[in-house]
Amino acid sequence: MAKKEVTPNSEIELPEVGTSMEMTEGVMGKLLETSGVSVVYGRPIKQDDVTIIPAAEVIAGIGFGSGFGYGPLREGEEGSTVTGGAEGGGGGGKVFSRPVAVVVASPDGVRVEPVQDRTKVLLAAITAGGFMAAALLRMISPKRALKELQKE
Repeated sequence: MAKKEVTPNSEIELPEVGTSMEMTEGVMGKLLETSGVSVVYGRPIKQDDVTIIPAAEVIAGIGFGSGFGYGPLREGEEGSTVTGGAEGGGGGGKVFSRPVAVVVASPDGVRVEPVQDRTKVLLAAITAGGFMAAALLRMISPKRALKELQKE
């Protein structure tokens, strides 16, 4: 952004929204495109009279910010008052998807078959087991719990 020269009697004009906001809008648009309905349901697969449609869970998270400002007024060349300004912005996001079900359409009817994610179930069981073991150890050792209470 160019420096803005002002005299003591004129007012400072606020800068217009610049390239940082345009870039943010472009990134947001691309992120939203990647998390649309076409991503949730895959292309139908047909074999004879049976059609299979894969379905996924899609989670998107985004964050961004931008700003602009002017520096303090100061005396420039030939007695004029000048100030500098700048703008900036940034952001990020992530889209996560995983298969959750398969829709099966056949002459017998339509049914939804869930996709079992064994790794996720195993990790949840290990995490729950760890918390239960920690709680059990705390209950077994009342002296340790008493020491921790006295610290607080």
